[in-house]
Amino acid sequence: MAQVIRHPRRQPVRRAVLFVALLLFPITMNYMSPYLIIDGAFQGIVN
Repeated sequence: MAQVIRHPRRQPVRRAVLFVALLLFPITMNYMSPYLIIDGAFQGIVN
């Protein structure tokens, strides 16, 4: 039977990455929003 290897530091790092992703979610969605790309194209702005 295979032995399970424990990684005690992995869970806090994973939780921190998820927390940062949660905080940056609105910024990410605004940056990658198709509406902003299309609106900027109509206004002649390169974004």
